[in-house]
Amino acid sequence: MTDIGALTIVELAAVIEGFATGFAAIFAFVGISMVYVQIRGQRAIQREATAMGLFREYLREAIERPDLASPDYDQIKQQGNRADIVRYELFVANMLYSFDEVLLGTQSKDWRAVVRGELARHADYLRSAEFQKQRGYYAPEITAIIDAVRADALPKPA
Repeated sequence: MTDIGALTIVELAAVIEGFATGFAAIFAFVGISMVYVQIRGQRAIQREATAMGLFREYLREAIERPDLASPDYDQIKQQGNRADIVRYELFVANMLYSFDEVLLGTQSKDWRAVVRGELARHADYLRSAEFQKQRGYYAPEITAIIDAVRADALPKPA
């Protein structure tokens, strides 16, 4: 190997240029990596904000219609008022659509627990033949939560 003092100025400049190019490539890679991480973080924040907005809309509707948010499904059916039944079925469909969007937008287990808790209020309807005709309209993840809620709501054998 040549002694650094024995290099000509042109050779020394070439060595320095090589190191500078290597450092520039490393800094560029680090910069690109940081931008990528930032973009992913911003997307996660945006998805969470969207989920919160959808849930807020659901809560607003639930406050306006507590009779639909925490219903006695058997009583609704027994009264036989078709308009009330349709109103309730549409409330649940809207709720499931909102929850489906919430779950698509976030990976949080907390949201899944919230969705499961809200769906538990509607277990009787979710077990009904009327709902079973429509369950294919929903995404697999929300359907899996519905199935878990339905199983929890079944009477335990003695």
